[in-house]
Amino acid sequence: MDERLSRDSAVPQYEQIKQILLRDIESGVLGPHSRLPSERKLVEAFGVSRITVRQALSVLLQVGYLCTQAVPAQPDPGSGRLWP
Repeated sequence: MDERLSRDSAVPQYEQIKQILLRDIESGVLGPHSRLPSERKLVEAFGVSRITVRQALSVLLQVGYLCTQAVPAQPDPGSGRLWP
């Protein structure tokens, strides 16, 4: 996933990210039920804003290539509060 985006391309950056992730899904690099890297790691890997990464992920969610799963809350050690 250490691919460079083309800054001079007519294809928007979010679309380039979507295509890279889609290729990784279809080739099996990202298998069924596997977790994607965090938004922060994707931002760092592609050198784009979080909004751009979220836009690419949103499109993949809409077309059914990704799904979300809630992370169960766990108690914060020492405070008794819940944190995800």
